[in-house]
Amino acid sequence: SMKCCNSLKYAIAAICLLPSTIWLMSSYTYDSWNLAFCILFVALCFRIRESRKCIRIIDIVGLLIVLLLFTPIKFVYAIMILAVILIPFDQIKGMKKIPKVVVIVSVVSFATLLLAIRGKEALAYLTTSSMDTRGVSDLALAQSYTIQWAVKHPVYIVLTYSYTIIHEFWMLLRSCFVNETFAWMVPAYIIVSVIIVFTLIMMSTLKGYKIHKKDRIKSTVIMLLSILAVFTAFLFLYSTVSSGKYGEITGMQGRYFLPFLIYLAIAIKSDKVSVLVDNSKNMVLPGLTEYDSRRVLIYFLVLLNLCVVFFESVGMMNIPISYGG
Repeated sequence: SMKCCNSLKYAIAAICLLPSTIWLMSSYTYDSWNLAFCILFVALCFRIRESRKCIRIIDIVGLLIVLLLFTPIKFVYAIMILAVILIPFDQIKGMKKIPKVVVIVSVVSFATLLLAIRGKEALAYLTTSSMDTRGVSDLALAQSYTIQWAVKHPVYIVLTYSYTIIHEFWMLLRSCFVNETFAWMVPAYIIVSVIIVFTLIMMSTLKGYKIHKKDRIKSTVIMLLSILAVFTAFLFLYSTVSSGKYGEITGMQGRYFLPFLIYLAIAIKSDKVSVLVDNSKNMVLPGLTEYDSRRVLIYFLVLLNLCVVFFESVGMMNIPISYGG
Protein backbone atom coordinates (compact mmCIF):
# COMPACT_ATOMS: atom_id res chain seq x y z
CA SER A 1 0.00 0.00 0.00
CA MET A 2 2.82 2.41 0.84
CA LYS A 3 4.62 1.50 -2.37
CA CYS A 4 1.64 2.18 -4.62
CA CYS A 5 0.54 5.33 -2.77
CA ASN A 6 3.44 7.11 -1.12
CA SER A 7 1.32 10.11 -0.07
CA LEU A 8 -0.64 7.93 2.40
CA LYS A 9 2.42 6.23 3.90
CA TYR A 10 2.22 7.97 7.28
CA ALA A 11 -1.48 7.16 7.66
CA ILE A 12 -0.83 3.53 6.72
CA ALA A 13 2.12 3.35 9.11
CA ALA A 14 0.02 4.80 11.93
CA ILE A 15 -2.76 2.24 11.42
CA CYS A 16 -0.25 -0.62 11.23
CA LEU A 17 1.52 0.53 14.39
CA LEU A 18 -1.59 0.87 16.53
CA PRO A 19 -1.52 -1.50 19.52
CA SER A 20 -4.70 -3.20 18.29
CA THR A 21 -3.15 -3.90 14.87
CA ILE A 22 0.06 -5.25 16.39
CA TRP A 23 -2.06 -7.57 18.55
CA LEU A 24 -3.94 -8.78 15.47
CA MET A 25 -0.72 -9.45 13.60
CA SER A 26 0.47 -11.71 16.42
CA SER A 27 -2.69 -13.84 16.31
CA TYR A 28 -4.36 -16.24 13.87
CA THR A 29 -7.31 -13.99 13.08
CA TYR A 30 -8.15 -13.23 9.45
CA ASP A 31 -8.91 -9.61 10.40
CA SER A 32 -5.28 -8.68 9.74
CA TRP A 33 -5.68 -10.04 6.18
CA ASN A 34 -8.88 -8.00 5.74
CA LEU A 35 -7.25 -4.86 7.13
CA ALA A 36 -4.28 -5.16 4.78
CA PHE A 37 -6.33 -5.53 1.61
CA CYS A 38 -8.92 -2.91 2.64
CA ILE A 39 -6.09 -0.39 3.00
CA LEU A 40 -4.59 -1.57 -0.30
CA PHE A 41 -7.91 -0.99 -2.06
CA VAL A 42 -8.15 2.60 -0.78
CA ALA A 43 -4.48 3.17 -1.65
CA LEU A 44 -5.10 1.98 -5.22
CA CYS A 45 -8.07 4.33 -5.55
CA PHE A 46 -5.95 7.21 -4.25
CA ARG A 47 -3.13 6.29 -6.63
CA ILE A 48 -5.51 6.49 -9.58
CA ARG A 49 -6.65 9.87 -8.25
CA GLU A 50 -3.07 11.13 -7.99
CA SER A 51 -2.21 10.02 -11.52
CA ARG A 52 -4.89 12.39 -12.88
CA LYS A 53 -5.29 10.00 -15.80
CA CYS A 54 -8.40 8.25 -17.01
CA ILE A 55 -9.13 4.87 -15.46
CA ARG A 56 -7.62 2.02 -17.48
CA ILE A 57 -8.66 -1.60 -17.86
CA ILE A 58 -5.75 -2.69 -15.66
CA ASP A 59 -7.03 -0.36 -12.90
CA ILE A 60 -10.51 -1.92 -13.00
CA VAL A 61 -9.13 -5.45 -12.96
CA GLY A 62 -6.72 -4.61 -10.12
CA LEU A 63 -9.47 -3.10 -7.96
CA LEU A 64 -11.80 -6.06 -8.52
CA ILE A 65 -9.06 -8.58 -7.68
CA VAL A 66 -8.25 -6.79 -4.41
CA LEU A 67 -11.96 -6.63 -3.54
CA LEU A 68 -12.26 -10.39 -4.06
CA LEU A 69 -9.35 -10.97 -1.69
CA PHE A 70 -11.18 -9.61 1.36
CA THR A 71 -14.91 -9.11 0.67
CA PRO A 72 -15.97 -12.81 0.74
CA ILE A 73 -14.26 -13.26 4.12
CA LYS A 74 -16.30 -10.50 5.80
CA PHE A 75 -19.18 -9.54 3.55
CA VAL A 76 -19.69 -6.21 5.33
CA TYR A 77 -16.41 -4.90 3.90
CA ALA A 78 -18.02 -4.76 0.47
CA ILE A 79 -18.81 -1.21 1.64
CA MET A 80 -15.15 -0.39 0.90
CA ILE A 81 -16.09 -0.18 -2.78
CA LEU A 82 -17.34 3.34 -1.97
CA ALA A 83 -13.68 4.42 -2.00
CA VAL A 84 -13.93 4.69 -5.78
CA ILE A 85 -15.90 7.93 -5.39
CA LEU A 86 -12.67 9.52 -4.16
CA ILE A 87 -11.54 9.33 -7.80
CA PRO A 88 -12.54 12.57 -9.58
CA PHE A 89 -15.49 12.18 -11.92
CA ASP A 90 -13.43 13.47 -14.86
CA GLN A 91 -11.13 10.46 -14.56
CA ILE A 92 -14.06 8.06 -14.29
CA LYS A 93 -15.76 9.74 -17.24
CA GLY A 94 -12.70 8.89 -19.29
CA MET A 95 -13.74 5.23 -19.09
CA LYS A 96 -15.62 5.90 -22.32
CA LYS A 97 -12.40 4.91 -24.04
CA ILE A 98 -12.76 1.44 -22.51
CA PRO A 99 -15.22 -0.83 -24.35
CA LYS A 100 -18.48 -0.99 -22.37
CA VAL A 101 -18.51 -4.76 -22.75
CA VAL A 102 -15.27 -5.00 -20.74
CA VAL A 103 -16.66 -2.88 -17.90
CA ILE A 104 -20.01 -4.70 -17.79
CA VAL A 105 -18.46 -8.18 -17.93
CA SER A 106 -15.97 -7.29 -15.18
CA VAL A 107 -18.61 -5.89 -12.81
CA VAL A 108 -21.13 -8.66 -13.46
CA SER A 109 -18.48 -11.37 -13.02
CA PHE A 110 -17.39 -9.82 -9.73
CA ALA A 111 -20.96 -9.54 -8.42
CA THR A 112 -21.84 -13.08 -9.52
CA LEU A 113 -18.77 -14.58 -7.88
CA LEU A 114 -19.39 -12.64 -4.68
CA LEU A 115 -23.02 -13.71 -4.47
CA ALA A 116 -22.09 -17.30 -5.25
CA ILE A 117 -19.65 -17.38 -2.35
CA ARG A 118 -21.64 -15.59 0.39
CA GLY A 119 -24.87 -14.33 -1.18
CA LYS A 120 -27.26 -17.00 0.18
CA GLU A 121 -25.80 -16.71 3.67
CA ALA A 122 -26.11 -12.90 3.76
CA LEU A 123 -29.68 -13.04 2.42
CA ALA A 124 -30.64 -15.60 5.07
CA TYR A 125 -29.40 -13.36 7.88
CA LEU A 126 -31.43 -10.42 6.52
CA THR A 127 -34.74 -12.13 5.74
CA THR A 128 -35.00 -15.17 8.03
CA SER A 129 -34.45 -16.01 11.69
CA SER A 130 -30.95 -17.30 10.95
CA MET A 131 -28.27 -15.82 13.19
CA ASP A 132 -24.97 -16.58 14.88
CA THR A 133 -26.01 -18.17 18.19
CA ARG A 134 -22.63 -18.06 19.96
CA GLY A 135 -23.75 -15.13 22.14
CA VAL A 136 -27.27 -16.41 22.82
CA SER A 137 -27.88 -18.07 26.19
CA ASP A 138 -31.44 -19.26 25.59
CA LEU A 139 -32.17 -20.26 21.98
CA ALA A 140 -35.83 -21.01 22.75
CA LEU A 141 -36.54 -17.40 23.73
CA ALA A 142 -34.26 -15.72 21.21
CA GLN A 143 -35.85 -13.73 18.40
CA SER A 144 -33.46 -12.46 15.74
CA TYR A 145 -33.88 -9.31 13.68
CA THR A 146 -35.10 -9.46 10.08
CA ILE A 147 -35.72 -6.75 7.51
CA GLN A 148 -39.45 -7.33 7.83
CA TRP A 149 -39.34 -6.87 11.62
CA ALA A 150 -37.14 -3.76 11.32
CA VAL A 151 -39.53 -2.12 8.83
CA LYS A 152 -42.46 -2.67 11.21
CA HIS A 153 -40.56 -1.26 14.23
CA PRO A 154 -38.48 1.72 12.96
CA VAL A 155 -38.55 3.63 16.27
CA TYR A 156 -37.28 0.58 18.16
CA ILE A 157 -34.43 0.19 15.64
CA VAL A 158 -33.42 3.86 15.90
CA LEU A 159 -33.43 3.67 19.71
CA THR A 160 -31.38 0.46 19.57
CA TYR A 161 -28.73 2.11 17.42
CA SER A 162 -28.68 5.20 19.65
CA TYR A 163 -28.41 3.20 22.88
CA THR A 164 -25.61 1.04 21.48
CA ILE A 165 -23.59 4.06 20.34
CA ILE A 166 -23.93 5.78 23.71
CA HIS A 167 -23.46 2.68 25.84
CA GLU A 168 -20.63 1.05 23.85
CA PHE A 169 -18.79 4.16 22.57
CA TRP A 170 -15.80 4.06 24.94
CA MET A 171 -15.47 0.28 24.75
CA LEU A 172 -15.44 0.31 20.95
CA LEU A 173 -13.08 3.29 20.81
CA ARG A 174 -10.69 1.70 23.30
CA SER A 175 -10.70 -1.69 21.60
CA CYS A 176 -10.29 -0.12 18.16
CA PHE A 177 -7.07 1.66 19.14
CA VAL A 178 -5.70 -0.52 21.93
CA ASN A 179 -7.37 -3.94 21.48
CA GLU A 180 -10.20 -5.53 23.40
CA THR A 181 -8.07 -8.18 25.13
CA PHE A 182 -6.79 -6.94 28.50
CA ALA A 183 -7.42 -3.34 27.40
CA TRP A 184 -8.96 -2.70 30.82
CA MET A 185 -5.43 -3.01 32.24
CA VAL A 186 -4.20 -0.03 30.21
CA PRO A 187 -4.54 3.36 31.98
CA ALA A 188 -6.98 5.75 30.35
CA TYR A 189 -4.33 8.47 29.91
CA ILE A 190 -2.24 6.14 27.73
CA ILE A 191 -5.25 5.20 25.61
CA VAL A 192 -6.14 8.88 25.16
CA SER A 193 -2.50 9.64 24.28
CA VAL A 194 -2.56 6.95 21.58
CA ILE A 195 -5.74 8.44 20.11
CA ILE A 196 -4.31 12.00 20.16
CA VAL A 197 -1.00 11.04 18.53
CA PHE A 198 -2.80 8.93 15.93
CA THR A 199 -5.16 11.83 15.14
CA LEU A 200 -2.22 14.23 14.68
CA ILE A 201 -0.57 11.79 12.27
CA MET A 202 -3.75 11.47 10.23
CA MET A 203 -4.14 15.26 10.11
CA SER A 204 -0.59 15.71 8.82
CA THR A 205 -0.32 12.74 6.43
CA LEU A 206 -1.32 14.64 3.29
CA LYS A 207 0.73 17.75 4.10
CA GLY A 208 1.05 19.87 0.97
CA TYR A 209 -1.54 17.83 -0.89
CA LYS A 210 -4.56 19.80 -2.09
CA ILE A 211 -7.77 18.39 -0.63
CA HIS A 212 -11.06 20.02 -1.58
CA LYS A 213 -13.98 20.41 0.79
CA LYS A 214 -16.03 17.92 -1.22
CA ASP A 215 -13.26 15.33 -0.73
CA ARG A 216 -13.47 15.80 3.03
CA ILE A 217 -17.24 15.40 2.88
CA LYS A 218 -16.94 12.27 0.72
CA SER A 219 -14.44 10.68 3.11
CA THR A 220 -16.53 11.52 6.16
CA VAL A 221 -19.71 10.14 4.58
CA ILE A 222 -17.94 6.95 3.44
CA MET A 223 -16.54 6.39 6.94
CA LEU A 224 -19.91 6.98 8.64
CA LEU A 225 -21.72 4.71 6.18
CA SER A 226 -19.06 2.03 6.73
CA ILE A 227 -19.50 2.23 10.50
CA LEU A 228 -23.27 2.07 10.05
CA ALA A 229 -22.81 -1.02 7.85
CA VAL A 230 -20.93 -2.80 10.66
CA PHE A 231 -23.63 -1.87 13.18
CA THR A 232 -26.31 -3.15 10.82
CA ALA A 233 -24.46 -6.38 10.07
CA PHE A 234 -24.21 -7.21 13.76
CA LEU A 235 -27.81 -6.21 14.35
CA PHE A 236 -28.95 -8.99 12.01
CA LEU A 237 -26.12 -11.43 12.69
CA TYR A 238 -25.66 -11.51 16.47
CA SER A 239 -28.36 -9.47 18.19
CA THR A 240 -31.73 -10.56 19.54
CA VAL A 241 -34.91 -8.55 20.04
CA SER A 242 -35.38 -7.31 23.60
CA SER A 243 -38.69 -7.13 25.42
CA GLY A 244 -38.01 -3.51 26.41
CA LYS A 245 -38.46 -0.25 24.45
CA TYR A 246 -35.12 -0.78 22.74
CA GLY A 247 -32.42 -3.40 22.40
CA GLU A 248 -28.64 -3.47 22.03
CA ILE A 249 -26.44 -4.47 19.13
CA THR A 250 -24.08 -7.16 20.40
CA GLY A 251 -20.99 -8.92 19.12
CA MET A 252 -19.14 -5.85 17.81
CA GLN A 253 -15.46 -5.37 18.55
CA GLY A 254 -13.23 -2.40 17.85
CA ARG A 255 -11.01 -4.17 15.32
CA TYR A 256 -13.86 -4.28 12.80
CA PHE A 257 -13.57 -0.50 12.39
CA LEU A 258 -9.81 -0.38 11.76
CA PRO A 259 -10.07 -0.43 7.92
CA PHE A 260 -12.18 2.74 7.99
CA LEU A 261 -9.56 4.82 9.82
CA ILE A 262 -7.68 5.42 6.56
CA TYR A 263 -10.40 7.86 5.50
CA LEU A 264 -9.43 10.18 8.36
CA ALA A 265 -6.29 11.16 6.45
CA ILE A 266 -8.54 12.96 3.95
CA ALA A 267 -11.39 13.99 6.23
CA ILE A 268 -9.30 15.84 8.86
CA LYS A 269 -6.24 16.78 6.80
CA SER A 270 -4.46 19.95 7.97
CA ASP A 271 -1.23 21.60 6.81
CA LYS A 272 -0.78 23.26 10.20
CA VAL A 273 0.13 20.06 12.06
CA SER A 274 3.20 18.84 10.17
CA VAL A 275 6.19 21.15 9.85
CA LEU A 276 9.88 20.81 9.10
CA VAL A 277 11.63 21.68 12.36
CA ASP A 278 15.03 23.38 12.20
CA ASN A 279 17.34 21.15 14.22
CA SER A 280 20.63 22.87 13.41
CA LYS A 281 20.77 24.73 16.76
CA ASN A 282 18.84 22.61 19.23
CA MET A 283 20.12 19.29 17.91
CA VAL A 284 17.10 17.41 19.24
CA LEU A 285 17.98 14.60 16.87
CA PRO A 286 21.79 14.55 16.45
CA GLY A 287 22.98 14.25 12.88
CA LEU A 288 19.90 15.85 11.31
CA THR A 289 19.67 19.54 10.42
CA GLU A 290 15.88 19.28 10.07
CA TYR A 291 13.24 16.66 10.64
CA ASP A 292 9.61 16.10 9.78
CA SER A 293 7.32 16.18 12.80
CA ARG A 294 5.30 13.32 11.27
CA ARG A 295 8.21 10.96 11.88
CA VAL A 296 8.48 12.12 15.47
CA LEU A 297 4.78 11.40 15.94
CA ILE A 298 5.31 7.90 14.55
CA TYR A 299 8.12 7.39 17.09
CA PHE A 300 5.82 8.55 19.89
CA LEU A 301 3.18 6.08 18.71
CA VAL A 302 5.73 3.26 18.87
CA LEU A 303 6.69 4.25 22.43
CA LEU A 304 3.05 4.36 23.48
CA ASN A 305 2.63 0.96 21.86
CA LEU A 306 5.33 -0.43 24.12
CA CYS A 307 3.52 1.00 27.15
CA VAL A 308 0.28 -0.65 26.04
CA VAL A 309 2.04 -3.97 25.46
CA PHE A 310 3.49 -3.79 28.97
CA PHE A 311 0.16 -3.29 30.69
CA GLU A 312 -1.63 -5.85 28.51
CA SER A 313 1.13 -8.37 29.14
CA VAL A 314 0.68 -7.86 32.86
CA GLY A 315 -3.02 -8.55 32.40
CA MET A 316 -2.27 -11.63 30.33
CA MET A 317 -0.05 -13.00 33.06
CA ASN A 318 -2.73 -12.09 35.60
CA ILE A 319 -0.25 -10.34 37.86
CA PRO A 320 -1.82 -7.65 40.11
CA ILE A 321 -0.29 -4.22 39.58
CA SER A 322 -1.09 -0.78 40.91
CA TYR A 323 -1.10 2.07 38.42
CA GLY A 324 -2.63 5.48 37.97
CA GLY A 325 -1.25 7.12 41.09
